[in-house]
Amino acid sequence: VAPDPRVLAYDGSFYVDSMLNGAFEQYLVQELIPFIDANYRQKRTPEGDAGAYRAIMGQSMGGYGSLFY
Repeated sequence: VAPDPRVLAYDGSFYVDSMLNGAFEQYLVQELIPFIDANYRQKRTPEGDAGAYRAIMGQSMGGYGSLFY
């Protein structure tokens, strides 16, 4: 899944919460990831946790966001 930060007024604000874009980080963590977990097939632990196999990456601004998280 690759969210497009260009739809926001300030180009995603480096994928973190900001006064210009609001709670972008919170959207990714609290809404997007749970949506993916609920709607897409993923590798999971025997306990059902997909987070153990989750990775995040990015280039340039996305790289900053992924390191920040």
